[in-house]
Amino acid sequence: MKSWLDKDEIPVPPGRMLVRDLQQLTELRDYYREKRLKYQAAFFKTQSEADVSRDQWWRSIPHRLFKASVIIVTFHVVVEAVVHTIRAVNARTLNASSLSSISIFLDVLIAFAALLPVIGVGDSHVAFRK
Repeated sequence: MKSWLDKDEIPVPPGRMLVRDLQQLTELRDYYREKRLKYQAAFFKTQSEADVSRDQWWRSIPHRLFKASVIIVTFHVVVEAVVHTIRAVNARTLNASSLSSISIFLDVLIAFAALLPVIGVGDSHVAFRK
């Protein structure tokens, strides 16, 4: 339909019609083209353009979620490196409970990062049975 609207062509109806008065049929055709097809074509063209723009936004979501997961994993690695460096330099700076809470936070963060690409795939690859 998009290529039909881009080319601005009106499809030819199939079959033949036997007409008694060709002038009336011509007037009816012209009236129909002017009053119906013109507005319908404009409506479908704007709807098609709106659908394409919405579709482009939704198609970019998996890429955004994947990038977010990479950023989260990078943050996880940096925090882990800082924690291990602090442990190596001075074990008394961080107590055991704060290290445990940081470790739990990082585990939850990495699990969330692993889920983002799965969420990005969406239901396009999941089959639901009724």
